[in-house]
Amino acid sequence: MHPLIFVPNESIGSKALEKVGLSAWLQGANFCTIDKGPQELSGIVATWPRSGWSAPDYDISKQRWLPADDLQGDPERYYIGFWKQAEHDFIPSELVLPKTQRGTIVKLGRHEWLIPQMSELDALLCRKGGKWIKHYTQEAASLKHDTLHLIHRITTADAEPVTLDEFWLLCVRILQVNYRITIEMISESGMFREQSCEAIFSAFTGLKVQGGAA
Repeated sequence: MHPLIFVPNESIGSKALEKVGLSAWLQGANFCTIDKGPQELSGIVATWPRSGWSAPDYDISKQRWLPADDLQGDPERYYIGFWKQAEHDFIPSELVLPKTQRGTIVKLGRHEWLIPQMSELDALLCRKGGKWIKHYTQEAASLKHDTLHLIHRITTADAEPVTLDEFWLLCVRILQVNYRITIEMISESGMFREQSCEAIFSAFTGLKVQGGAA
């Protein structure tokens, strides 16, 4: 089942998701204001109900809530709620974004996921200096830049070694191109193994890697 997101001290749903870096999750979201959520804080709960299924309420007896991963130095910027009856099984069809990027199907854990290809990331055509050039969105440009930098470090003998954390986090960002998924969801589900990262990275870049090395 799709997890829930709680953003404390917010009253407008769209602004709440944008504030915590989840603006890509806006389409299809339902919002409700609650007075007492995780840690008895007030705020906004966002849900993504399936067709024919009404938006659920905050219910601590049916959900387990965790603070966001502390990567940005603010672990309480949002909380994520897992359904106790199915908290370790995330189904791609429930998490897929309305607009996806073309790519390759890769099996991760029990399910198959659509991994985008770096060469297929959306780009706008712009006229500059008498020539048509590709202009990528900020998110796509950042992902391409960081991926190419990682490839350089992997393929250059005297470059700084790539850590498993760096490799893992880049693969999370690749998966987020097509899905509503967070670091917390991947950590809780155990869907990532080192081989999973290698498969995601290879599908995205076309570069075969093993153990973080080309």
